[in-house]
Amino acid sequence: MGDTVAISLFFRSELDGSKPVILVNQGTIATILDDLIIPAIKGLKNEQVIVVAVPVKEGELSESFENVHAEPFVPFEHLLPHVDVMVTNGGYGGTQLALSHGIPLVVAGDTEDKREVASRVEWSGSGINLRKHRPSPDEIKNAVKEVLANPQYRQNAQRIQADFAEYDAPTKAVELLEALVRDELPTH
Repeated sequence: MGDTVAISLFFRSELDGSKPVILVNQGTIATILDDLIIPAIKGLKNEQVIVVAVPVKEGELSESFENVHAEPFVPFEHLLPHVDVMVTNGGYGGTQLALSHGIPLVVAGDTEDKREVASRVEWSGSGINLRKHRPSPDEIKNAVKEVLANPQYRQNAQRIQADFAEYDAPTKAVELLEALVRDELPTH
């Protein structure tokens, strides 16, 4: 499915670069909207940005806002090239996916491995660690505004993206597995 077809199902016409796109992704397991999605929506509702909140099931939000698109699913491979900042709970997969696209982060999470992921984002300079599980709307808004205003965050995220691009993970995995098999199989 091409970029045009996949995104047109949602809001492709708004992804024209006229406003920053903020992806708010809470992940697939930690799905309490009051933890991150609702504070992010409240914090960004009056800003000149497009907010994409995922995953949000139909009817889960009590109100709607003109600049917010709440979706149960969005094909990230088609959306991420348009995203300017990702607000996340620090899940490993979402964070790695954002960084592989050079997207700076705002991280709010402190369960499972999320505290460590958030610390690494902060350490690398690729985003802001809010150091809490349930940030306020203002904390999210201010962090997003800081990431958008300071190009250093994007530059650091793009540096990590370039590091990722140096490796062909599937090929490297095959090479390592083949080496393992060669070394462990008995020779006759």
